[in-house]
Amino acid sequence: MDPLAFRLTNYSEVEPISGRPFSSKALRECYAEGAARFGWSRRPLAPRKMRDEAGLLIGWGMGTALFPAIMFAANARAIIRSDGSGVMETGAQDMGQGAWTALAQIAADALGLALDRTEFKAGSSDLPDAGIAGGSSHTATAGMAVHEAGAAAVAKLAALAVGDRRSPLFGAGNTGVVARDGRLTRSDDESRSESYAEILARAGLPEIEASGHAGGDPAAPSAYAKFAHGAVFAEVKVDPDLGQIRATRLVGAFAAGRVINPRLVRSQ
Repeated sequence: MDPLAFRLTNYSEVEPISGRPFSSKALRECYAEGAARFGWSRRPLAPRKMRDEAGLLIGWGMGTALFPAIMFAANARAIIRSDGSGVMETGAQDMGQGAWTALAQIAADALGLALDRTEFKAGSSDLPDAGIAGGSSHTATAGMAVHEAGAAAVAKLAALAVGDRRSPLFGAGNTGVVARDGRLTRSDDESRSESYAEILARAGLPEIEASGHAGGDPAAPSAYAKFAHGAVFAEVKVDPDLGQIRATRLVGAFAAGRVINPRLVRSQ
Protein backbone atom coordinates (compact mmCIF):
# COMPACT_ATOMS: atom_id res chain seq x y z
CA MET A 1 0.00 0.00 0.00
CA ASP A 2 1.24 3.50 -0.80
CA PRO A 3 2.71 5.02 2.40
CA LEU A 4 0.78 8.27 1.97
CA ALA A 5 -2.50 6.45 1.26
CA PHE A 6 -1.84 4.30 4.35
CA ARG A 7 -1.53 7.40 6.55
CA LEU A 8 -4.62 9.03 5.10
CA THR A 9 -6.61 5.83 5.69
CA ASN A 10 -5.56 5.88 9.34
CA TYR A 11 -5.92 9.64 9.77
CA SER A 12 -7.26 10.59 13.20
CA GLU A 13 -9.38 13.66 13.94
CA VAL A 14 -8.73 13.26 17.69
CA GLU A 15 -5.68 12.20 19.66
CA PRO A 16 -5.88 8.38 19.53
CA ILE A 17 -4.61 7.74 23.07
CA SER A 18 -6.68 10.26 25.03
CA GLY A 19 -9.56 10.98 22.65
CA ARG A 20 -9.02 14.72 23.12
CA PRO A 21 -9.62 17.02 20.14
CA PHE A 22 -6.59 18.73 18.66
CA SER A 23 -6.27 22.45 19.32
CA SER A 24 -5.43 22.63 15.62
CA LYS A 25 -4.42 20.09 13.02
CA ALA A 26 -3.54 20.74 9.39
CA LEU A 27 -1.76 17.47 8.68
CA ARG A 28 -3.89 16.70 5.61
CA GLU A 29 -2.77 20.01 4.13
CA CYS A 30 0.85 19.13 4.94
CA TYR A 31 0.49 15.80 3.15
CA ALA A 32 -1.04 17.46 0.10
CA GLU A 33 1.46 20.32 -0.11
CA GLY A 34 4.50 18.12 0.48
CA ALA A 35 3.33 15.48 -1.99
CA ALA A 36 2.66 18.06 -4.71
CA ARG A 37 6.06 19.73 -4.31
CA PHE A 38 7.85 16.40 -4.16
CA GLY A 39 6.05 14.83 -7.11
CA TRP A 40 4.80 11.90 -5.05
CA SER A 41 2.08 10.96 -7.56
CA ARG A 42 4.80 9.58 -9.86
CA ARG A 43 5.95 7.01 -7.28
CA PRO A 44 5.52 3.39 -8.44
CA LEU A 45 4.34 0.92 -5.82
CA ALA A 46 6.55 -1.96 -7.00
CA PRO A 47 10.18 -1.92 -5.78
CA ARG A 48 13.26 -1.45 -8.01
CA LYS A 49 11.31 0.43 -10.69
CA MET A 50 13.28 3.70 -10.62
CA ARG A 51 16.93 4.21 -11.58
CA ASP A 52 19.04 7.21 -12.47
CA GLU A 53 21.34 7.57 -15.46
CA ALA A 54 24.21 5.92 -13.51
CA GLY A 55 22.11 2.86 -12.74
CA LEU A 56 21.57 3.69 -9.07
CA LEU A 57 18.27 2.54 -7.63
CA ILE A 58 15.94 5.35 -6.52
CA GLY A 59 13.55 4.99 -3.62
CA TRP A 60 10.89 7.39 -2.36
CA GLY A 61 9.51 7.33 1.17
CA MET A 62 7.65 9.62 3.52
CA GLY A 63 6.87 10.05 7.19
CA THR A 64 4.77 12.13 9.56
CA ALA A 65 6.31 14.79 11.80
CA LEU A 66 4.81 15.45 15.22
CA PHE A 67 6.03 17.72 18.02
CA PRO A 68 4.24 18.76 21.22
CA ALA A 69 3.30 22.44 21.52
CA ILE A 70 4.58 23.06 25.03
CA MET A 71 4.03 26.26 26.99
CA PHE A 72 5.64 26.96 30.36
CA ALA A 73 4.88 29.78 32.80
CA ALA A 74 6.16 33.27 31.98
CA ASN A 75 5.55 36.91 32.88
CA ALA A 76 6.01 40.25 31.17
CA ARG A 77 5.44 43.92 31.92
CA ALA A 78 4.26 46.52 29.38
CA ILE A 79 4.45 50.31 29.62
CA ILE A 80 2.90 52.92 27.34
CA ARG A 81 4.60 56.30 27.76
CA SER A 82 3.13 59.78 27.45
CA ASP A 83 5.28 60.45 24.36
CA GLY A 84 3.48 57.61 22.55
CA SER A 85 6.30 55.08 22.79
CA GLY A 86 6.21 51.74 24.55
CA VAL A 87 8.36 49.47 26.68
CA MET A 88 8.13 45.71 27.05
CA GLU A 89 10.09 43.90 29.74
CA THR A 90 10.55 40.16 30.22
CA GLY A 91 13.45 38.12 31.54
CA ALA A 92 13.72 36.05 28.36
CA GLN A 93 17.00 34.66 27.06
CA ASP A 94 18.31 34.30 23.52
CA MET A 95 20.76 31.52 22.73
CA GLY A 96 21.14 32.65 19.13
CA GLN A 97 17.84 31.31 17.80
CA GLY A 98 16.46 34.80 17.13
CA ALA A 99 13.96 34.81 20.01
CA TRP A 100 14.58 38.45 20.91
CA THR A 101 13.75 39.54 17.39
CA ALA A 102 10.50 37.58 17.40
CA LEU A 103 9.59 38.70 20.93
CA ALA A 104 10.22 42.34 20.04
CA GLN A 105 7.90 41.94 17.05
CA ILE A 106 5.21 40.40 19.27
CA ALA A 107 5.67 43.27 21.73
CA ALA A 108 5.23 45.94 19.07
CA ASP A 109 2.18 44.17 17.68
CA ALA A 110 0.60 43.77 21.13
CA LEU A 111 1.16 47.45 21.95
CA GLY A 112 -0.09 48.64 18.57
CA LEU A 113 3.18 50.43 17.90
CA ALA A 114 5.84 50.46 15.22
CA LEU A 115 8.92 48.40 16.09
CA ASP A 116 11.12 51.49 16.31
CA ARG A 117 8.71 52.99 18.87
CA THR A 118 8.93 49.91 21.09
CA GLU A 119 11.78 49.41 23.55
CA PHE A 120 12.25 45.72 24.26
CA LYS A 121 14.12 44.76 27.43
CA ALA A 122 15.18 41.18 28.16
CA GLY A 123 18.07 39.05 29.36
CA SER A 124 18.25 40.28 32.96
CA SER A 125 17.11 38.53 36.13
CA ASP A 126 15.60 41.72 37.57
CA LEU A 127 12.92 41.65 34.85
CA PRO A 128 9.70 39.60 35.08
CA ASP A 129 10.49 35.88 35.03
CA ALA A 130 10.01 34.50 31.52
CA GLY A 131 10.82 30.89 32.31
CA ILE A 132 13.36 28.79 30.47
CA ALA A 133 14.68 29.09 26.94
CA GLY A 134 14.34 25.51 25.79
CA GLY A 135 12.03 22.71 24.79
CA SER A 136 11.11 24.54 21.57
CA SER A 137 8.65 26.49 23.71
CA HIS A 138 10.41 29.80 24.36
CA THR A 139 8.75 31.99 21.74
CA ALA A 140 5.30 30.60 22.51
CA THR A 141 5.81 30.93 26.27
CA ALA A 142 7.45 34.35 26.56
CA GLY A 143 5.56 35.55 23.49
CA MET A 144 2.18 34.85 25.08
CA ALA A 145 3.18 36.71 28.25
CA VAL A 146 4.35 39.64 26.11
CA HIS A 147 1.11 39.57 24.10
CA GLU A 148 -1.04 39.51 27.24
CA ALA A 149 0.93 42.37 28.85
CA GLY A 150 0.56 44.53 25.74
CA ALA A 151 -3.14 43.77 25.47
CA ALA A 152 -3.67 44.64 29.14
CA ALA A 153 -1.84 47.97 28.77
CA VAL A 154 -3.90 48.88 25.71
CA ALA A 155 -7.10 47.91 27.56
CA LYS A 156 -6.18 50.23 30.44
CA LEU A 157 -5.52 53.04 27.99
CA ALA A 158 -8.80 52.38 26.21
CA ALA A 159 -10.68 52.48 29.52
CA LEU A 160 -9.35 56.00 30.13
CA ALA A 161 -10.56 57.19 26.73
CA VAL A 162 -13.93 55.49 26.35
CA GLY A 163 -15.02 56.70 29.77
CA ASP A 164 -14.10 60.34 29.09
CA ARG A 165 -16.71 62.52 27.38
CA ARG A 166 -13.94 64.71 25.96
CA SER A 167 -12.54 61.80 23.95
CA PRO A 168 -13.70 60.94 20.42
CA LEU A 169 -13.68 57.34 21.69
CA PHE A 170 -16.23 58.01 24.42
CA GLY A 171 -18.82 55.29 24.73
CA ALA A 172 -17.05 52.81 22.42
CA GLY A 173 -16.32 50.28 25.16
CA ASN A 174 -12.91 48.66 25.60
CA THR A 175 -13.64 46.04 22.94
CA GLY A 176 -14.86 48.65 20.50
CA VAL A 177 -11.45 50.14 19.75
CA VAL A 178 -8.46 49.01 17.70
CA ALA A 179 -4.84 49.78 18.61
CA ARG A 180 -2.69 50.65 15.62
CA ASP A 181 0.32 52.91 14.98
CA GLY A 182 0.15 54.49 18.41
CA ARG A 183 -3.54 55.35 18.16
CA LEU A 184 -6.83 53.94 19.37
CA THR A 185 -9.54 53.95 16.71
CA ARG A 186 -13.21 53.12 17.06
CA SER A 187 -13.90 49.84 15.32
CA ASP A 188 -17.27 51.14 14.09
CA ASP A 189 -16.00 54.54 12.88
CA GLU A 190 -12.39 54.89 11.74
CA SER A 191 -12.71 58.67 11.57
CA ARG A 192 -12.85 58.76 15.38
CA SER A 193 -9.42 58.08 16.85
CA GLU A 194 -6.98 59.43 19.38
CA SER A 195 -3.24 59.01 19.95
CA TYR A 196 -1.79 57.35 23.01
CA ALA A 197 -0.04 60.62 23.88
CA GLU A 198 -3.30 62.57 23.75
CA ILE A 199 -5.09 60.11 26.04
CA LEU A 200 -2.33 60.10 28.66
CA ALA A 201 -1.87 63.89 28.51
CA ARG A 202 -5.57 64.49 29.18
CA ALA A 203 -5.46 62.01 32.08
CA GLY A 204 -2.33 63.70 33.46
CA LEU A 205 -0.38 60.44 33.50
CA PRO A 206 3.29 60.03 32.51
CA GLU A 207 2.70 56.38 31.60
CA ILE A 208 0.43 53.40 32.05
CA GLU A 209 1.62 49.93 33.04
CA ALA A 210 0.21 46.40 32.91
CA SER A 211 1.40 42.84 33.38
CA GLY A 212 0.86 39.67 31.41
CA HIS A 213 1.16 35.98 32.22
CA ALA A 214 1.37 32.84 30.12
CA GLY A 215 1.15 29.14 30.66
CA GLY A 216 1.18 27.10 33.81
CA ASP A 217 2.08 23.57 34.71
CA PRO A 218 2.76 21.75 31.42
CA ALA A 219 1.92 18.46 33.17
CA ALA A 220 -1.56 19.69 34.09
CA PRO A 221 -4.42 18.18 32.06
CA SER A 222 -5.68 20.14 29.08
CA ALA A 223 -8.94 19.94 27.17
CA TYR A 224 -6.97 19.81 23.90
CA ALA A 225 -4.11 17.85 22.40
CA LYS A 226 -1.57 20.42 21.22
CA PHE A 227 0.95 19.55 18.54
CA ALA A 228 2.69 20.91 15.50
CA HIS A 229 2.28 18.57 12.53
CA GLY A 230 4.21 17.97 9.36
CA ALA A 231 5.04 15.62 6.52
CA VAL A 232 8.51 14.81 5.19
CA PHE A 233 9.16 13.23 1.79
CA ALA A 234 12.54 11.68 1.02
CA GLU A 235 14.42 10.43 -2.01
CA VAL A 236 17.36 8.09 -1.61
CA LYS A 237 19.69 6.50 -4.14
CA VAL A 238 21.15 3.05 -3.54
CA ASP A 239 24.14 1.54 -5.31
CA PRO A 240 22.97 -2.05 -5.98
CA ASP A 241 26.57 -3.32 -6.13
CA LEU A 242 28.18 -1.52 -3.18
CA GLY A 243 25.12 -0.95 -1.00
CA GLN A 244 25.92 2.75 -0.59
CA ILE A 245 22.92 4.88 0.30
CA ARG A 246 22.65 8.60 -0.31
CA ALA A 247 19.78 10.88 0.65
CA THR A 248 19.49 13.09 -2.43
CA ARG A 249 16.29 15.05 -1.77
CA LEU A 250 14.07 15.99 1.19
CA VAL A 251 10.86 18.00 1.09
CA GLY A 252 9.03 18.95 4.28
CA ALA A 253 5.70 20.69 4.83
CA PHE A 254 4.85 21.81 8.36
CA ALA A 255 1.83 23.24 10.14
CA ALA A 256 3.86 25.11 12.73
CA GLY A 257 1.23 27.49 14.06
CA ARG A 258 1.44 31.24 13.65
CA VAL A 259 4.70 32.31 12.02
CA ILE A 260 6.03 35.43 13.74
CA ASN A 261 8.96 36.05 11.41
CA PRO A 262 8.89 34.38 7.95
CA ARG A 263 12.57 35.21 7.35
CA LEU A 264 13.58 33.45 10.56
CA VAL A 265 11.54 30.37 9.63
CA ARG A 266 13.16 30.16 6.19
CA SER A 267 16.66 30.39 7.73
CA GLN A 268 15.87 27.46 10.03
